[in-house]
Amino acid sequence: MAQETELIGYKPILDAIDLALRSKYIRNENPVSLLLLSQAESGRTEAIKKFIRNDGIVMYRRFTAYGFQRDLIDGTVNLLFDKPKILPTIAIPDFNSLLNFKDETTSSTLEFINAVSEEGLSTESTYAIRPQKLRRFNGTRGNFIGAINTLGMFTYKRAVVKHVLYAGGFLSRPRIFSFDFSESVMHRIMDSLIHNEDQRKFVRDIPLKFPEKRVAISTGLKVNKELWGISAEVVRNINKKLVHFDMKGIRDFKAIRTLAKCSAQRDGRKSVNMKDVKRIRFLSEWLNLEMNPLKTHYDFYEYCEGVD
Repeated sequence: MAQETELIGYKPILDAIDLALRSKYIRNENPVSLLLLSQAESGRTEAIKKFIRNDGIVMYRRFTAYGFQRDLIDGTVNLLFDKPKILPTIAIPDFNSLLNFKDETTSSTLEFINAVSEEGLSTESTYAIRPQKLRRFNGTRGNFIGAINTLGMFTYKRAVVKHVLYAGGFLSRPRIFSFDFSESVMHRIMDSLIHNEDQRKFVRDIPLKFPEKRVAISTGLKVNKELWGISAEVVRNINKKLVHFDMKGIRDFKAIRTLAKCSAQRDGRKSVNMKDVKRIRFLSEWLNLEMNPLKTHYDFYEYCEGVD
């Protein structure tokens, strides 16, 4: 797991980001996207930035489909793998800004993200650029890790945003990691600021070690049944929270299974075991729209240190 930083209570978020970044390296699985959801001043952007110096990640402050495709065509951004065609993770710390462009730009960018995170790029769609220029990238897939505040997620009045986020199926693509702060975390944060701990204990980067090629990780029937139960609970929660939104759960299960495989890969194993299942079950407390609070201490990570 990612080493601890001055982001108090953030272990589950750093854990989830770590796993999502590894998902590009799991054979026969789609990379998993992650959208951090919380109120303003919650450190979402800072958490993402701690990982961006790792290989296989590109960060955009103002992301558009046109801008990214131009970088892809010009060679500023290169494919991470050629067979299958996999992009580096796109880090979008300010996902709110993506929703504030003109309608046409917002629509094409969200359409682009939808395609990249599921079926792959297609020359049949424009994404605001000439289709023939994308021909050699046909089928390219990838993932993104973004941060958005609650106002950005739930209060947009513009029809194009509502249409693409909800009717367009965008919200079934990324795993949503929603969180709030418990009172104990807030007290701990304020205490650390008063004592200048945020300056003395500052960790700028979290280095990760990825495999050189995509690796095959297996899951057995018992593990899959456990993961399906976790996925079903997550989907029920999201469908309950979002009116007129009906996730079937297939994408969610596949993403959760991939994250479990990432947990096994990080530990150097070729198959998922119950330790990985417990990790996903633990993280599922925030893989929803409940805005559950972070804590100052997590017994789960002490448990993990003693379990193979």
